[in-house]
Amino acid sequence: MTRSGNTSVALAAGACFAVWAFVTYGGIDPRFWATVFAGVAVVAYFYTRKAATDLPGKRPRLAWMPKYRCRCEPSASVLSSPDPARALVLRLGELGFVCERQTPLALHFSRGHAQGDFSVELAKLDVTVSLPIESSTELLVEAGWVAAFDTGDLWQLTTELKALVESDSPPAPDGSDQSG
Repeated sequence: MTRSGNTSVALAAGACFAVWAFVTYGGIDPRFWATVFAGVAVVAYFYTRKAATDLPGKRPRLAWMPKYRCRCEPSASVLSSPDPARALVLRLGELGFVCERQTPLALHFSRGHAQGDFSVELAKLDVTVSLPIESSTELLVEAGWVAAFDTGDLWQLTTELKALVESDSPPAPDGSDQSG
């Protein structure tokens, strides 16, 4: 296990111990906590089973259990590079995504931490890009663990990722436009 993996396990164990101590010595009815944990387990189960939906053309106000899938047309610079998969790894790396593994059918990226936050910038997100990288490739964006709802932030990130893959010139690290 990596050092960050050990830290995650230690944090999860510490959180479990803190919850146990709070329930035991806090005078809170254990049935309440059982109901809360059961609710989270049910949402997690259904989120993992839910199929991804096509990326809507308009930002949703509220989406339940969001997982977005969209077709991308990678830019000519990506398709003409000696290794298009490597070119995509570098592009998504600009937004903080790390390629965790490559299978014969997809590149798997992630960013953030499972114990992060409710914001899309800090929460754990997974992105999957189908292989081979051709004129039309599929992009799948979902929460790394579970997301009960989305107020449009995940939709916005998916739209930005699609634009980044399709753009001929990736954005400058400082956010300024390189064209012109």
